[in-house]
Amino acid sequence: MRRTTATPLIVLAGVGVVFGFLIEVASVSAGRASIIPPVTLTISLVAVAIILIALSWPIRRSTTGHATRRIDPFRAMRVAALAKASSHAGALVAGATVGILLFLLTRPILPALGSLWLVIASIVGSVALVVAALVAEWFCTVPKDDDDDAAPGGAPSHT
Repeated sequence: MRRTTATPLIVLAGVGVVFGFLIEVASVSAGRASIIPPVTLTISLVAVAIILIALSWPIRRSTTGHATRRIDPFRAMRVAALAKASSHAGALVAGATVGILLFLLTRPILPALGSLWLVIASIVGSVALVVAALVAEWFCTVPKDDDDDAAPGGAPSHT
């Protein structure tokens, strides 16, 4: 599995901005209230970020040689996959909440300050999730072995 690059995160954030803005337009056009993310969204995003770091820290200690017991490689792979999925989900949510914020700020009458703070808190929480997921993915990176450079049979690989 390759490490997450900026390109899919930027694309997902862009898609999120468009969908967040369009969903707000559709909601208000239909006569419904605009969608404001609840405070529990921010709490959940930050909680997942903390859990990701907590799950990946023992793997980091094991790969750097600071831990006495070995980590199961399948566990490390699962945590890395969770980190990758969390970075993608966080980028999408960040984009959607930025789209909501853009919609709210382009209205002729600004919403209540409490609504703006909830949207801004959701943006901060989702960016925190993306950062924590990228750090967790980095924690799960196994250092190269000396055997990685040699092909089977002792000949150096040219890949």
